[in-house]
Amino acid sequence: MTAPTPSPNYQTGKICYIEIPAIDISQSAQLYQQAFGWHIRQRNDGSTAFDDTTGGVSGTWVPGRPPSTDPGLLVFIMVASAATTIGAIIAAGGEIVQPVNPDEHEVYALFRDPAGNILGIYQQQGLAEIEAHQFEETQTKEEAMSKERLLQEFAEAYEQLIETASLAAQHGVAQRRDRWGPREIVAHLAGWEVMASVRIPRIVAGMPPAEFADKTQQTVMNDAINAAMITLMGEQPLETLCGMLRQAYQRNVELLRSLEDTFFQPGEYVYERTKNVIEHCQEHMQQLVLPHP
Repeated sequence: MTAPTPSPNYQTGKICYIEIPAIDISQSAQLYQQAFGWHIRQRNDGSTAFDDTTGGVSGTWVPGRPPSTDPGLLVFIMVASAATTIGAIIAAGGEIVQPVNPDEHEVYALFRDPAGNILGIYQQQGLAEIEAHQFEETQTKEEAMSKERLLQEFAEAYEQLIETASLAAQHGVAQRRDRWGPREIVAHLAGWEVMASVRIPRIVAGMPPAEFADKTQQTVMNDAINAAMITLMGEQPLETLCGMLRQAYQRNVELLRSLEDTFFQPGEYVYERTKNVIEHCQEHMQQLVLPHP
């Protein structure tokens, strides 16, 4: 369904409001919504109203008024595809009373809505191509928003983890023999983000990620890297480590934001790595809030 534009153009002489006779208002509204994408809304008094796809024409359905069953004043609704619209009209309970004449240059047809009103549809030449282009532009914008939303969740996950680690430390949570404490978790994440700042540009440039096909080998390598990172962090206080993590992830957010949207598709390394980091932060936060024996 296409939403109306927020600010229609007002001008003397403009057709602005239409009242359509109806027997079953919900059935009539469903046809015009499904076939033409009209925006259906409820007024404060409970009546059902509509706006067309431009937002420039509005109206309502009026019960108890005789329908326009004979073409006198005839209203035509613009469509991109007469064939597609005819199918939608029939599926929503309407009837085609005058089909498209293939011998005529203009493509139009007449239909009867559920209340018996007769209206027309007119296929505007070139509109299908225009709307297809608009749809592609919309999809591109949505994909860009999806990328930005992913980066926002990435940053929020790290900030939540930093806050959780700080609170856990204040409550006495620390490293145990078989469990990392707040310092170790933050240190290991900071180390991985520093590594990512070096690896990601090379991977997007074509270098394959340095990962083992064998899961056990990969786990051993990750454990060795984690141990090295934590050892190198030494006895630095948690506040310092949180600052290092924040600096590292924020640098990577800017790096990721500079990449083309094509790298933020499911299956791409950058996309999958970013999502995995968000999930990994959630796992560590769960670990920090669980009771420590």
